[in-house]
Parts: sequence; C-alpha cells; structure tokens
Amino acid sequence: MSAAPPVVSRPSPGVELQPSGRGLTFRSLGAFFALAFGLGWGTMAAMAVFLDQIEAVFGEIGYTNPAFILAMWSPAGAPQPMS
Repeated sequence: MSAAPPVVSRPSPGVELQPSGRGLTFRSLGAFFALAFGLGWGTMAAMAVFLDQIEAVFGEIGYTNPAFILAMWSPAGAPQPMS
C-alpha cells in the first residue's frame, strides 16, 4: 500500500502571505556562508594538496570533474537562509 502524497496548500490569488516573524538571523546567515565557503574553498584546497589522488579517482581536472563542479557550484547548493 503506497502512502498518499502530502497535501500542499497554496494561498488564494490576491491573498498576501504574512512572514513567520522569525526573519533572517545572523546565525542562519553564518551557517550559509560557512557551508558555501567551506565546500568551495575546502574542495579547492583538497584539489591543490591531493591533486594526484583526486585525478586518479575522478579523472583530469576540468569542467566535467565532479570535484571541480562541487567547488564551483557550492554557493548555489548550500541551504539558502529563509527570510
């Protein structure tokens, strides 16, 4: 027996959504920057230090290398702070 899909409620047209009141905090913004820069710079540092090992696993460093893709797209992949 399969589970029913979750019900998603959407506001009626013309109805304004009210903010939750929590807002964006420095803690959530700090977590975003820590993840974004940690993934990006950490991956690039690992590529600089362990270049031979990374090339042995993923292939030559280039635009299609998974480690390079992770480093370049990490700011977009980090959880976005909710405002």
